[in-house]
Amino acid sequence: MLRCLGVAEYEALAKVADRLRLTWIEVPDEIEDSWVRLNRQTVAYLSELGATSN
Repeated sequence: MLRCLGVAEYEALAKVADRLRLTWIEVPDEIEDSWVRLNRQTVAYLSELGATSN
């Protein structure tokens, strides 16, 4: 089911996962380049949340 998602959908899923305290989202190999971008954005997003919660 998740294989049909695009980058924007994975980005939204990363935000939801953070709200649910999940730390890992498996991304299909076909969009590995997108995963690198998503991972960087997710790390930045999580860092912002950590900075604002201190």
